[in-house]
Amino acid sequence: MSGGRRSGAGAVAAIGFGTTVAMWAAGYASRLPRPPLPSPAVLVAMLAAMTAGAAVAGRFAERPVRTGALAGLLTAALNLLILGSLLGEGAAGRFGLAAAAVSALAFGAAWGAGGAALFGRWLGRSGASPDWVHAMAWVAAAAAFLLVVAGGLVTSHDAGLAVPDWPN
Repeated sequence: MSGGRRSGAGAVAAIGFGTTVAMWAAGYASRLPRPPLPSPAVLVAMLAAMTAGAAVAGRFAERPVRTGALAGLLTAALNLLILGSLLGEGAAGRFGLAAAAVSALAFGAAWGAGGAALFGRWLGRSGASPDWVHAMAWVAAAAAFLLVVAGGLVTSHDAGLAVPDWPN
């Protein structure tokens, strides 16, 4: 089939970016100005988002295990932006950062593949194949909306890069 309806790359992109957006939204929400959630609760939220992405791959993707593994790998690669900034602040040497990056990528791929295999069997395969290009458009719209909300929160609390006299 032509287009993005049954495309493996479209499924990987939509599921991988969607999972990343969900993880970043959960992480941002857990650190809002109130008593922050404890780190184990944030970890559970992140793993729940990854599990949901794997479940989508298992239920709707044409090749669920492959799609789950690649979507998990994409999610882990995008999350290296956050992980690298956190690990870079510590005293980890170059080898420590490389080992953490490889471990994160391997974990993402394994979690995605395992979750897709598990949920594909447990939930059963859906007969309908989603339009992955359409799904990716919804993911992009959700990400843009969350960025606008986060920007509004930062500006309204006089925090971050909110500068009232900007062009001057």
